[in-house]
Amino acid sequence: MIFNSLQYLVFFAVVALVTVLFKFRQNQVAFLLFSSCLFYLLSSSYLILCLFFVSLITYFAGQAIYRESSIRWRRFYLAFSVIYALGQLGLFKYSDQLSSILSLFMGAAFGSFANCTILDASCLLMPLGISFYTFQSLSYVFDIYLGRLRPTPSLKEYILFVAFFPQITSGPIVRARDFLHQIGSGGRLSVSASNLKYGITLIGIGLIKKMVIADNLVRFVDPIFADPTNYNSLRIILATIIFAVQLYCDFSGYSDIAIGSVRILGLRYPANFNNPYLALNPSDFWRRWHISLSSFLRDYLYIPLGGNRAGVFRTHLNLLLTMTICGLWHGSSWNFLIWGAYHGFLLSAHRLIFRDLSLARGMDTISKTRYWTALGVLATQYLVSLGWLIFRVNDLNDLIYCLNKFIFWDFLSRLQYPGLVFGFIKETMPFLLLFGFYVALIALYRNEFCSKDWVGMLSSLKLKYWMAYLMAVIFALIWFSPGSGTNYIYSAF
Repeated sequence: MIFNSLQYLVFFAVVALVTVLFKFRQNQVAFLLFSSCLFYLLSSSYLILCLFFVSLITYFAGQAIYRESSIRWRRFYLAFSVIYALGQLGLFKYSDQLSSILSLFMGAAFGSFANCTILDASCLLMPLGISFYTFQSLSYVFDIYLGRLRPTPSLKEYILFVAFFPQITSGPIVRARDFLHQIGSGGRLSVSASNLKYGITLIGIGLIKKMVIADNLVRFVDPIFADPTNYNSLRIILATIIFAVQLYCDFSGYSDIAIGSVRILGLRYPANFNNPYLALNPSDFWRRWHISLSSFLRDYLYIPLGGNRAGVFRTHLNLLLTMTICGLWHGSSWNFLIWGAYHGFLLSAHRLIFRDLSLARGMDTISKTRYWTALGVLATQYLVSLGWLIFRVNDLNDLIYCLNKFIFWDFLSRLQYPGLVFGFIKETMPFLLLFGFYVALIALYRNEFCSKDWVGMLSSLKLKYWMAYLMAVIFALIWFSPGSGTNYIYSAF
């Protein structure tokens, strides 16, 4: 059941309506848990057992860690829960690689097993949202171990925290301290007019992003990346930029629908995106892109590794290691590994230039000017787009070809021939005009745009204007959606 479908909207509307009819909070929690389990069963069938097992183990590990005074036993319970959760994730997510490694090992040790398949990876189905609920459940035991959270006494509320259906497919990765106190505060869940308008507004924006923008951009992106060797630099650069927009609208659209759904029920989730393509540098980008994942990696990996407190070398090593693991979290393919390491290199290089070596000393005044801001945004977008190229290509040969075309622009060679100059200008002029207009917009309005709460402004409109917005959303979905809804890109992770 994908979020950009009528089935989900009907399912959520029924769940929300029935939930608010219950008079007692515990009955509401029980019904939401039942609805979440039903949602998961409809999507992944018996694989709900994986979710239950990791929920039970992390729940009871959290209880044991909190009660135990011995640091040795606290570490044991923490390690056991982490090994189980990550082991289950690794079994399903990296089964192809595990099968190859086991076959090689058995072949080396016992020649007769050289051609045997130890683990048939094709038989393993990926549990829905396993990457997201694994990290979410681990954040619970980490926070208890670090003394940031007391364990919840209610197993029912904890399983709801892990399995809550609006977030289970692709996040956001919610912290237990942000969710459990809202569910367990004692107050009855209710639907207020302000939350209803805000939630519907955000869901509408999410549907527009996904169905009107992202789904329409697929037809421009997929043919080029299916066989990029048939295209020149200009086409590959444009396809990469379009893919960057597609991915953002696809993933942030899902997050908007998820956050809007829980807002209608009176719950609040932190934002998962904050204008990431208006970031001034790579560090700023990761403070704005997939915020729930980047903050998880910062709090539970980068800082425990020593963060920036263990010297210059260790700081850069920690950045590289953290972002490489971020790439592996997305999948076992080589391009995710390279993509993660690439972003680790960007973060390390930015820190080295602007902090460790102070090469940009004296630029504070210049960096605050509007056009320097625009230059920073454009440079960051170019570097991030190069990363999305690595993220998107199908194999290593395509990557080498695309990188060559992305970095060394072959269309510039046409300027050597006067007869081709006019054709080149005619071909690129629309893009140059759009680019110039885009630069001017960033220079003039970037700060103002980032500072406004556009969803809040829309949802606070007078009822007649808000209804007009709603009708515009429905019209756009009917007329501009390509038809059958496609799944979200991040649902594969």
